[in-house]
Amino acid sequence: MVKGVRGLNLLVTAESISNFGDGIWIILMPLLGYNLWHSSLAIGIVSLVTLSPYVLGILFSNYVDRMVPPVVMIICDVGRMLLSFLLAVLLLSGRSTFVLFIVLVFLLSSFSVFYIPSRTAAVPNFFKKEVVQKTEAIFNVSDFLFLVVGKLFCGFLLGISVSYGLLVLIDSFTFLVSGFCNYFFYKMYVKKVIISKNNTVMVDCKFNPNFWTNLSA
Repeated sequence: MVKGVRGLNLLVTAESISNFGDGIWIILMPLLGYNLWHSSLAIGIVSLVTLSPYVLGILFSNYVDRMVPPVVMIICDVGRMLLSFLLAVLLLSGRSTFVLFIVLVFLLSSFSVFYIPSRTAAVPNFFKKEVVQKTEAIFNVSDFLFLVVGKLFCGFLLGISVSYGLLVLIDSFTFLVSGFCNYFFYKMYVKKVIISKNNTVMVDCKFNPNFWTNLSA
């Protein structure tokens, strides 16, 4: 954490919790695919489906870049939270099929593709240069640490026979918390706070579609 930079600490907290959820997700999804299809081929299919949405990043990155980064991050968190919750309900009710599971995995990965690039774009445009210089190491350590902790947490719960449905529900909760942190960041730095860049003052930007273009100019 960076002392006195509350907004940055919100971003670090959001990404840390998001990475914790990703750690659970990375371990759980291939195992869940195997459990639903009872074939080792399922693990390869899940891995392929998880990576395939990166094509969307190439196709739609120009459109996403025109949006305010915290808004994209909130959308990603809300999308992942709702999809994880839906998957948890299907698993707990015994109604999930392999095909439906693959569709949900693809959609979950699609939201994840745009999260980190949006956070990376947000930092240099909302903080002073001296703060930006400190952030890379902070985010790298946070990403690695919480991803590992999420994997260990998932492994521990699997070891004590916690159900897949409950694990996915926990995953959904992590994205909910991350979304709240990003929402508070949005309220602080986009909707209410005066943003200054190159001696130009911009106030109350809200959801102005031209905001990010003007700010980056």
